[in-house]
Amino acid sequence: MRRIKTNYKAEQLINTLSAIKGNIKAIKQKPNALLITIDTPTPELAHRGIEITQTLNGLTCRIYAARLSGCCIVWEA
Repeated sequence: MRRIKTNYKAEQLINTLSAIKGNIKAIKQKPNALLITIDTPTPELAHRGIEITQTLNGLTCRIYAARLSGCCIVWEA
């Protein structure tokens, strides 16, 4: 995986997600925050997550997002 500049809290969050069970699919640096895409959320993230209905090329899917340690964490339903 390509190395991205992150702050200390973001690095701790990435390490914690990797250690628990959250398989990290992608990490992207956006202008406002670090965007982390994961397979399955931890119980804390599942509780804090909000549901977003996304329509792309006529296909509708649900994704969930939570903000933690200044990072946006996203997963699919």
